[in-house]
Amino acid sequence: MNVKKILKTITPYGLVKYYRKKNQRNLSSTDTIVKLHALIGNSILQKNFSIWIMNPKIEKKYLTVGNDCMLDCNILFESGEGEVIIGDRVYIGTSTIMCRTRVEFETDIFVAWGAYFYDHDSHSQDYLLRQKDILQQLADYRNGINFIANKNWDCVNTKPIKVCKNAWIGMNAIILKGVTIGEGAIVAAGSVVTKDVPAWTIVAGNPAQVVKQVASNKQ
Repeated sequence: MNVKKILKTITPYGLVKYYRKKNQRNLSSTDTIVKLHALIGNSILQKNFSIWIMNPKIEKKYLTVGNDCMLDCNILFESGEGEVIIGDRVYIGTSTIMCRTRVEFETDIFVAWGAYFYDHDSHSQDYLLRQKDILQQLADYRNGINFIANKNWDCVNTKPIKVCKNAWIGMNAIILKGVTIGEGAIVAAGSVVTKDVPAWTIVAGNPAQVVKQVASNKQ
């Protein structure tokens, strides 16, 4: 077990970041550092893969990955909360997952590069609370810590995202909070998905709308 092959950075504000070094072997659930926050099966973590955790909880499992996945994505837990679950045979290109509650991928899923999965609103709809966010960010940054280290998340709306099996998410798509992508559904490139996508459909546009049905080929 060669822990030196995994880089762990802990800054004064409690940020933990793991990423796969160039030419490094695959990370696995047997690595001491990964065991703190992830459970990873027999899968491939590619060169751009990273986990970014603000104020991590000791021994909390933030990420669960099944077998035969290929992941080149960035996964961010900005509040020290949340859970990302990735099933078997999932490919995620250089996309970003931002999680506060739960983002789940079932099995046999493709996600192209440039996609975003965002399970919260980041800020309140109340402008007075957003003003407080700005002031807090300025104070934290000027004190030499991460600008969201002390962010108030209590006023931020958040709902889980789920991508069902056999789905395909095109490049530069944006999947927002509370959305379920149905089984076998296809999200066209550049789409902004704000509501559930029915199974075995293609959606496109901003906001994404059903444009076509696709065959399930189920026996």
